Amino acid sequence: MSIPSNVVFYTYMRLKFTLDKKYIQYIFLILSCILIGLFYLRITPVRATFVPIVVDLFVNNSAYVFTNQYSTASPFTPTAGAVKMIYVNGRVMDEDGVGGAYEEGDINTIELQLYRSAIGANCDTDPNTCYRTYCNVRANSPNVLDYSCGVELSYLIDATTAGSTYASQDWTVEIIAIDDIGGLDNLVYSIEVDSILSVSIPSSLAFGQLVPGTQTTAGTNTSLTFTQEGNTPATLEISGEALTCNGIGSIPRNHIEWSLQDVEYEDTNSHKITSSPVSTEINIGTDDDGTLLKDLYFNIRIPLGVSGSCTGQTQISVMAQ
Repeated sequence: MSIPSNVVFYTYMRLKFTLDKKYIQYIFLILSCILIGLFYLRITPVRATFVPIVVDLFVNNSAYVFTNQYSTASPFTPTAGAVKMIYVNGRVMDEDGVGGAYEEGDINTIELQLYRSAIGANCDTDPNTCYRTYCNVRANSPNVLDYSCGVELSYLIDATTAGSTYASQDWTVEIIAIDDIGGLDNLVYSIEVDSILSVSIPSSLAFGQLVPGTQTTAGTNTSLTFTQEGNTPATLEISGEALTCNGIGSIPRNHIEWSLQDVEYEDTNSHKITSSPVSTEINIGTDDDGTLLKDLYFNIRIPLGVSGSCTGQTQISVMAQ
């Protein structure tokens, strides 16, 4: 049986058309993948080809000021009984681009570590020995980011200048910059911290109302609390004078006693007030514990024959321990 030639031609054309349609689908799918890949590459920049570089470091009283106010030759002086803000400023460069904030470029973090040299980096924060904080940033150029790290330094910060407890050391200022894949650079600088001698001393000592011929006990004496407000261990010197009464008589100076313990008048641990200063040997320390507060206890004996309100001066001076 013979097949007409026109039927064969029709079948061939139909098959060819079907094959061409599949090829077109394959080609369209390949082109779509290529376009998607190109678009993804366009919106996903390559990061962290370069390691960040900490360009410079300055210690100043103001943010984003690129000059040094403190150094080993110009010590930082704490503020008695308070904190004092300083700023560590500088610039970080990264050729991968930095934007104007951490999330906009290749810089992940910039951290300040400030520590007494013998303590070392990555220390636990402590008002005496170690300060750590993360820094604020702002745009400088496409590849440079300004940083400023504000940190409040306590009056308890350890002194390192001549004559202080840690005179053989200094303070290390360290800036650490880390990029998005962990690339790291750091820069260090040294400063000194000056010593300050400061103790808060109560302004008055009052025994209240007492009867002539009596004396105070551990339950009726009075105490004064002295508070460390500097970074230098301190002791106290004490002296005084007689109390003059606006009624009758006076109370001799040696009728007033002081003690480091809560005891009664004429206890073996009590010491009579003298006209010349005497060291109490009290230790008002600088560590952040109970040594920051110390008490002195005062007792008195009221002689017979006095009356009225009796006043006088007791001098208490702070001395380096």
